[in-house]
Parts: sequence; C-alpha cells; structure tokens
Amino acid sequence: MDYTQEWTEIARSLLLNKKIVDVRYLTQEEADDLGWSERVVAFQTNDGLWFFPSRDDEGNGGGDLCIVTGKQIGRAHVNSSHSRASRMPSSA
Repeated sequence: MDYTQEWTEIARSLLLNKKIVDVRYLTQEEADDLGWSERVVAFQTNDGLWFFPSRDDEGNGGGDLCIVTGKQIGRAHVNSSHSRASRMPSSA
C-alpha cells in the first residue's frame, strides 16, 4: 500500500461519520506550544479529537484551511502579524 492509500485510510477512520462539535482558532498559547507564530482555525469531532491545518507534514507552522463551494474557493487564513482572517464570499 502506498502512502496516499495508507493516509486516506487513516483519515477515513478519523473523520468519516464524525460530527464537528466545535470550531475556533487556536489560542496564542496553543500556537506557542506548537512553536508557531500563526494561529489557525481548528475543529473538534464528537470523539474529542482536534484537527487543524499545518504548513507541511513536519508541522513547521500553521496553514490555510481551504473551503470549496461549487466553483468558489475560500480560505480560513492563518492569523498572524503578517496575515489576517478572511471570510468566504457572501455568495458561497
């Protein structure tokens, strides 16, 4: 099994049929604990797990959460001194 199949199975086991019960940006303390200057949007599932985007697979910083609705793409941007949070277009 190649790594994409393996990680797809892991993601399925962690996400399928779960309910999102909380959504928020990481606190500054949580970002600091990760060694990140950015605060990112995170969501919690009903089994208590938290998920949030990382810049890369090594966890070298926060990343954007991309949101696709039809042909429009929006992003929940990282919140740092050099970027700001943005909202999806109102037509989404």
